Amino acid sequence: MKAEYTGEHKGATVAHWKDGSFSQSYIALVIDDWGNTVHEVVNLRLYQTKTAAYCRLFVNSADHGITATGSGKAGGYGYNRQSAAASEAISNAGFMLSETIDGQGDKAVREAVKAIGERVAPTKRIHIINAHG
Repeated sequence: MKAEYTGEHKGATVAHWKDGSFSQSYIALVIDDWGNTVHEVVNLRLYQTKTAAYCRLFVNSADHGITATGSGKAGGYGYNRQSAAASEAISNAGFMLSETIDGQGDKAVREAVKAIGERVAPTKRIHIINAHG
């Protein structure tokens, strides 16, 4: 999977911030060439309520001048709401993915975070961490 930064970001919506309903996060870390410094370049946080999933995305790569935020929401039934919310947040942050992750599950979200990390820090090794609430 590849990610492109379009620069056309809509940003984050405060109504999508559901800190009391944290589910999990995917974080892309970059470790410098000597292993002395770790930088977080992507932080995608997922929240789950009884009726909807929410996502907040933070991207920060000072080396490449990309700083972006986005948020998303997905409701309904019969599909993976968290990956659908992540898809909307990624789009709202100004990124376009080469493959759809909408409704595709956790593996697709992890791959998307890695792709965004590789886009904003292309010369670095990307490490993905998954934390659960």
